[in-house]
Amino acid sequence: MFPIHRSPFHFTSVLPYMAVLLLLLVARGVAHNYVVTTTNDAGVHSLRWAIQQANATPGPDIITFNIPGDGPHSIVPGSALPALTDPAGVIIDGLSQPGTVIGMNPPSTLRLNIHLDGMLAGDTPGLLVQSSFNTIQGVAIGRFSREGIRIEGFGAGVMGNTVRYCFVGTMADGEFAAANGHLARTIRPAGIALVSDAECSGSIEQTTINGCVISGNAGEGILLYAAAGSIQRSVIRGNTIGASSNGRAALANHGSGILIAGSALRNEISHNLIAANEQHGIHLAGFADARLTVRETSITHNKIGIGEDFAPLGNGMDGVSIGSPNHTLMKGGFASANMVSGNSISRNGRNGITIWEHPADKVNTDGNRLSSNSICGNAGFGIDLNDDGRNESELRDGGANDGMLAPVITSAEFRDGSVYLHGHMSGASAAQTVSIEIFRCNASKAPRRAGSLFIGSVTTNADGHWAFATTGTLVEGDSITATATDAQGNTSEFGLPYRVTEGTIIASSASSVRPAFASAGGATAPVSIVEIAPNPVHEQALITLNAEKDVWTVVEVYSSTGMLVDKIYDRWTPRGEHQLKWNGNNWKGERVEPGMYVCVADANGKRTQRQFEVSDISLTVR
Repeated sequence: MFPIHRSPFHFTSVLPYMAVLLLLLVARGVAHNYVVTTTNDAGVHSLRWAIQQANATPGPDIITFNIPGDGPHSIVPGSALPALTDPAGVIIDGLSQPGTVIGMNPPSTLRLNIHLDGMLAGDTPGLLVQSSFNTIQGVAIGRFSREGIRIEGFGAGVMGNTVRYCFVGTMADGEFAAANGHLARTIRPAGIALVSDAECSGSIEQTTINGCVISGNAGEGILLYAAAGSIQRSVIRGNTIGASSNGRAALANHGSGILIAGSALRNEISHNLIAANEQHGIHLAGFADARLTVRETSITHNKIGIGEDFAPLGNGMDGVSIGSPNHTLMKGGFASANMVSGNSISRNGRNGITIWEHPADKVNTDGNRLSSNSICGNAGFGIDLNDDGRNESELRDGGANDGMLAPVITSAEFRDGSVYLHGHMSGASAAQTVSIEIFRCNASKAPRRAGSLFIGSVTTNADGHWAFATTGTLVEGDSITATATDAQGNTSEFGLPYRVTEGTIIASSASSVRPAFASAGGATAPVSIVEIAPNPVHEQALITLNAEKDVWTVVEVYSSTGMLVDKIYDRWTPRGEHQLKWNGNNWKGERVEPGMYVCVADANGKRTQRQFEVSDISLTVR
C-alpha cells in the first residue's frame, strides 16, 4: 500500500483525489509503490530510480512523492529519464506530494508542488510513454528541448494512457512560461504529443488529457500526429490551453492550441478553454500526399478565443481550422465528417471557423457539421468555406463542405409577442431536405456574417422553403442570420443578415411550409423511436431509441403546431438501443404546458417521430 502523508491539502481537494486514486488502485491491482523522497537526479528514491524499478517489476505500479520541505520541489534531470515501458502501466502521482492542492475547479484551483525541469536534460522529452495504461498526474513539466510529455505508438500500439491535473509548459505556479519543445528536431514541437510515425508506427487509442494547463510551449499545446498508424478515441477535456491557470491572462503556445494531423478517428475535444495561441485554436488536417484523413472529431462546448470572465484572448489565426492551405505541412484538406457544436468562438485573428479543401480532390473536406455555436467578434468571417470570403457563387459540385450554399431569409416579422421567420434554399440545395439553424447577430458586423446566439432549427419542405416561430428570444430591431446543413452533414457559411421588423402579415404562405416535425425518412431512417414512457408524461419522459448503425443523431421535442420546444440530444450514436431523459422543460428551462407534443429523431437527414401527451400534473425539474 502507498504511504499516508499528513499533507496540507485543502479538504475540498482530498476527496476527489483519494476517490480517483483508490479507484485506480482497486481496478488495476497495484502491487508496488515506489516513493520519491529526493530531488536528486539519480540514486535510491529519486524519480529516475522509481521509473527504473517500475519498468523492471511485473505488474502495475505507483510512484508517489514525499519530498521534505515546503516546495515547490524541482527535479532537474541531467539526461533523458527512462521511458515508461511496463506493459501493465504505472501511475506517476505528483498529487501525493504534501502541499499539493487540487481544489474544487481544476486546473484553475490546482497548486502543484512537483516541478520536472528539463533545462539540463539535453535532447529529450520530459516523460516518454511507450506502453499502455499509464497515468501522469499532478506534475509541472517545463523547459525540455522536446515535448513535455510524448506518447508513442510503440510496438503494436498503446492505449489507455492518461495525463491529468498537470502543468505542461509552465512553472509550478501555472502562471509563468517554461516552454517545452524549443529545440525539437522532428515534426512539430508540442507540450503534449501523441505520435505514430515511421519509427513508432503502432496506433494510439483511448488517451485522456484532462484538467491540465498546457501553455507557454514553443509549438502546439497538444499535438496528435499520425503519419503511420492512427490516433483514435482520445479525449481532451477540461483543459486550459494557451492561457494561465486562472484563464485570464495570455500564456501562448507558439503553434496552435490543438493540432490533429494525419490519420485520426473519433477523437473528442470538449469543455476546454483554448485561447491566446499564436496560430489556430484547433486545427484538423490530414496529409494530402498520403491521403490520410482526420474524421469524426467531436469539438463541443469549448471556449475558443475567450478566457474566464470573457477575457478577450483571441488565437492568432482561426478559432477552428478544418483542412489547411497547400503550402503547409499537411498540404491541404483531408478532414471530413467532423462535428463542431455548442462552442463559443470569438476574438480570433482570422475567421471563427475556416474549412479548406485540397484542389486535387473535391471530396476531401466534406461532411463537416457546424451546429449551435456562438461565433462573433472574430477579425474575419464567422464561417468561411475555402477561405475566399464569399460563398454565393459556389456550386454544390465542389468546394469545402461540398460548396454548401447558405439559406436566404425572406421575412422576419415581430407580431403579437412572437417573431415569425421565413426563408428558402436556392440552386441545387432547394431540391433536398436541409436543416436550417437560426442565430441572432450584430447588424453592425453584417459584412462579417456571424451568429452570436443560437435560437433554434427547422427543416425545409420539399421545395426548399422553411418557416420558424419563436417567443422571447427576438424582438423588433434584432438582426438574424442562418446556416444550412444537408443530409451528409455539410454546413454552409452564415447567410446574409436580416432585420426583424414589425408586421401583421406572414410573408410566405403557411401551406407551402411543412411543420418542423414532419417525417422525411419513414421506416428507412437509421434511428427509430421505440417508446416514450410514460405516456401521458407526468414528471419526466424516458425516450428509447434504436440505432441500426453508428450515426450522428439529433433528438428534439416539438409542439403540435411545429414549434421547437427543446433539443435533448445531439451527438454521435453507436449502433444499438439508447435511453434518453426529457425533464419536461423547454429550451429556456420553463415547464411546458399540458398538451400533445412530438418527439423527432433525425439521423442523416432521415426523420422519425412519435407523438405523446404531457399531462396537467405538475412537472418536476431535474
